[in-house]
Amino acid sequence: ESAYEFNDEHRSAQHHRERPPSVDPSNGRAFMINPELVSLNEPITEDLAREWRNLVAKTGGSFFQTPDWIGAWATTVGRDQMSVAAIWRLDGSVKAVVALARVTERLHSRIPITVHYWANAGTGPGSADHAGWAIDEALGPDVVTWLRSYVGRTSMLLRNVEGLPPALRDGFRWHEVGESLCPRLTPGEYLRGEVGSNKLRKTIRNARRRLVDMEVEFDWYPVGRVTHEILDRLFELHGDRRDMVGGSSSFSGQDRYAFHQDLVRDCQDEVGPVAVVARMDGRTVEVLYGFMFGSVFSYFQSGWDPEFSSMSMGSVLVAESIRRAADSECEAFDFLRGPEAYKYRFGAEDVVDRNLLTGGSISARLIRAKHAVKEYQPEHRGEH
Repeated sequence: ESAYEFNDEHRSAQHHRERPPSVDPSNGRAFMINPELVSLNEPITEDLAREWRNLVAKTGGSFFQTPDWIGAWATTVGRDQMSVAAIWRLDGSVKAVVALARVTERLHSRIPITVHYWANAGTGPGSADHAGWAIDEALGPDVVTWLRSYVGRTSMLLRNVEGLPPALRDGFRWHEVGESLCPRLTPGEYLRGEVGSNKLRKTIRNARRRLVDMEVEFDWYPVGRVTHEILDRLFELHGDRRDMVGGSSSFSGQDRYAFHQDLVRDCQDEVGPVAVVARMDGRTVEVLYGFMFGSVFSYFQSGWDPEFSSMSMGSVLVAESIRRAADSECEAFDFLRGPEAYKYRFGAEDVVDRNLLTGGSISARLIRAKHAVKEYQPEHRGEH
């Protein structure tokens, strides 16, 4: 399988192969729905993006399943991958979207062996959490049949998925090859004092008083108001703090910067980047950056001036962000990947994302071995 080459003509023939039909449960009439294939390496049309976004919301998905995230990823960080979206429509509406990326990955920097597999598009090192596909259950059997034909004998790795629709879960033999803990809390419960550490609250109150005495001001930037200047400062501050504490972060580099530039530029419909910014004397000293989708605030990254490292600035800004999320009627504040202790002091509880692999080839076995090693070397986007 490592010598497998993608061939458009071959895939087209597979795509149109006759398949067993699904059955309409309302009347028992057989029908079969073939998807429309859309390249994700090209801009997604506004109409499709709107319908796709609505489907994600209806199926309880996350920002990281939307065309906003996946489309920007495919044209920046993932531009060297062949990425496609299979779109199923029923009664004139988009009812299922399966976004796939063809991945070629080196097993280890010191070992010249590569593996090829399909993955859910928009995922990879330093990327998305809760990154499954938006699928109406009625289309589940059609999706499974199409995937079996399209993917063929190539391995398929679903990265950072919170759960699978029943048909997809049961339609393949999955092997779990890793998991991520993603702490989450309800903003209203934290603000009412129902969750979280009282010691932390006291620390935050005292730190906030000191910061106010220093004339530090906090501003909220909702969707559509995050500027490229704020993004520039976030990358700068995050890099300064990374240099101070040591270690590495995947929140760096031109590809990542271009990706987030696109997210900031193209956000719409109250979906996309948000930020809380702390300033002193007109100078930005901390940025907390995340995403808003529906009733969920996802905290993605932050950075602050090292001279404030002893003043609990990070905790103050998280508390401010939780308050702003509550003001925006959010039902969840998602800390995303990483079991850092401070998240639990705020009262967060774990949601589990898993990496799921299917396929019985040599590549699949090599991927399983690689992820077994990575279990002892957890990947982070960078300490918050």
